[in-house]
Amino acid sequence: MAASGDELYGDFEFDAEVDTETEIRASTVHACFDGGTGRFADGEGCVKENEVVTPLPTPGHASVHGTFTGQVSY
Repeated sequence: MAASGDELYGDFEFDAEVDTETEIRASTVHACFDGGTGRFADGEGCVKENEVVTPLPTPGHASVHGTFTGQVSY
């Protein structure tokens, strides 16, 4: 959702692997967009995100590093 309230609609798939000893999670997200509201009404495209989540010593906190690739047009 943009600051203007316009929304981009789509579907995504999420795959993750967790190292049970270190609790580090490596994941991949595939998201494809197809329309929305306002300026995103004709939006389309797909992106892929790879990320690594490392837990911090404070419960409920983590460090996230990742990259997005792909193209979305509207």
